[in-house]
Amino acid sequence: MKKELIGWTIAKQHYRLNNRFVVLAVFFIDFIGKLLFFYKKKKVFDKKPKKILVVTLNHIGDMILASAFINNLKINYPKSQVSVLCRSSVKPIAQLIPKVDKIITLNTPWFARGDSQGWIKTIKFALKNRKKYDLSYDLHSDPRNIILSSILSKYSVGYGIRGLGFLLNKKVTWNPLSKKHIVERQLDLVKYSGLKIKSNKLSLKTPSMKKVIELLKKRGIKKTDKIALVQFSSGAKAKDYPLEFWQEIIKELIKKKYKVVTADLNQKLIAKLQKQVKLTSIHTTLTDYAALVSLSSLVLSVDTFTVHFAAAYSKKVIGLYAGTNLVYEWAPYTNKKIVFQEKKCKIYPCGLQNCKYSHPSDCTKKISAKSLLKNI
Repeated sequence: MKKELIGWTIAKQHYRLNNRFVVLAVFFIDFIGKLLFFYKKKKVFDKKPKKILVVTLNHIGDMILASAFINNLKINYPKSQVSVLCRSSVKPIAQLIPKVDKIITLNTPWFARGDSQGWIKTIKFALKNRKKYDLSYDLHSDPRNIILSSILSKYSVGYGIRGLGFLLNKKVTWNPLSKKHIVERQLDLVKYSGLKIKSNKLSLKTPSMKKVIELLKKRGIKKTDKIALVQFSSGAKAKDYPLEFWQEIIKELIKKKYKVVTADLNQKLIAKLQKQVKLTSIHTTLTDYAALVSLSSLVLSVDTFTVHFAAAYSKKVIGLYAGTNLVYEWAPYTNKKIVFQEKKCKIYPCGLQNCKYSHPSDCTKKISAKSLLKNI
């Protein structure tokens, strides 16, 4: 049993689980499962599926990153109906992916952020749509996703790095020594299905900019101005950067003739910043936020969906990461990126929502505004 940077490897099977006793328990379950469900691996892959389902039940950034996978899938199966199963909050992003034919929403209890439809509705959905799809792909490697995929489709593909991989008809190997981005891991699911990768780029349609342009115009900003979009917060407090850091950054951006704009929901932080610097704050829908990113000249953001929007729209992006995850897996998937991350914490990468030492986190406090400003 070998400890990896994240998770453990046991008998050539990698698990993205931190507790070694949990890993041993899951490994035992998987061992028994392989014996009981041996027939799963003997099923023949349908080379002409009529209906394909992509299961991605997590959040906004994950859906943006899935765009490269979905586009390649549709290119390989132009006559198949490619459907996406996602949360209702993420539907606006799925609508921006060019190759999606149908969107089905399901707010599962897992990955919920106050939007769960509950277990009963989830089970009813699974039973109602049992074996409706010829082929399914789970993009998150969550055991609950795997169960759902195996119920909904006749043939399922994915990774088994959190357990229950024996329920997949094709379990793709995750090599922890291979430093790949999540986008590349997802594209491997296409490749190991015997399909071709046509493009590894993220791809989103550009939504109408009319509403965003009007919102900015009311605040004295023209669409021809040099706009710097700033995102201060994410869903995890461990990723927050200090107030003083942002003050220094915004002051320098203004000196460089940028109009600094944010659509962040952290109104308390924005109010504090606006007492010190000129910062334009607007409220947008998710679709209008995408339009705002595509209108910007520069994007500065903590580790959240904003950096992935910037990558999809080929914008210069500066990503400010905490020590919560591996940059090579979750950095903006573009050549136009600059990423800052402090990796010297003894529990890096911690994967925590809240830093166990302080707020803001020690790792974010060690990133200086001066080092970032050299790149603007």
